[in-house]
Amino acid sequence: MKRMTEAYIGLNKAHQQFVQKMTNEKVFVYLIMENKDSLFASFQEKIDDARQRSIKMGSCEFSIGIITKVISPTQLKGITIRPNESTLIVEDFAQFESQVYGKAFAEIHRIFVDYQIDLYREIVQKCPSMQERDNLSYKGPRQDAFEEIGLRILPGKDIGGSTSKDLETRLHALECTRHLIEHSSGIVDERFLKLNPGTPLSIGQRIPVGPEQIGEAIALIETLAEDLNKRAVQKYHLG
Repeated sequence: MKRMTEAYIGLNKAHQQFVQKMTNEKVFVYLIMENKDSLFASFQEKIDDARQRSIKMGSCEFSIGIITKVISPTQLKGITIRPNESTLIVEDFAQFESQVYGKAFAEIHRIFVDYQIDLYREIVQKCPSMQERDNLSYKGPRQDAFEEIGLRILPGKDIGGSTSKDLETRLHALECTRHLIEHSSGIVDERFLKLNPGTPLSIGQRIPVGPEQIGEAIALIETLAEDLNKRAVQKYHLG
């Protein structure tokens, strides 16, 4: 129970930033889940209102404006949702919801990658004799960089109720799903099947990403980051 209610926040800046970003993402998902019906109803109401106003003015065209900045009483900055754009959402809200969850899922993986890069640089700054590696946004160079400083990104022991092999398998699945979301709109392709031979999905199907998958991704990433940070703090006296 304590593990569920108390977050580990390392003394070092990299982990503190990681926790802040993850918390922001959790709150975002919470707000969407708790309010999605009312949010859609509000959006639908605004569309209907804009449509009725345009009809009264003798036009069939309408748009919804979102003011982002007031420059003066007569000058505004804003975002316009045009009628054909709003129709896309109204006709297929499930698709819109899927995209929102997909972006949240991909962001969770990005936060973990950013954390690794920040942690690595924090260690290098602590040890001036180390030569900082480049191209850390790529998985291979990032893994090599951590191996070089005597830290493995993945734990070499069983933690969080999972074996180290299971954690590695789950991270691989998360990485493949993130790639599919960002590069194939979540639609299963040949590359995904090749990297995940045991998947029940077929080419052309959309990979399921919802609250359950996001929750599992968050639990995995937090477990891996906590373990890595504790090892890094102990080895390099960060914080």
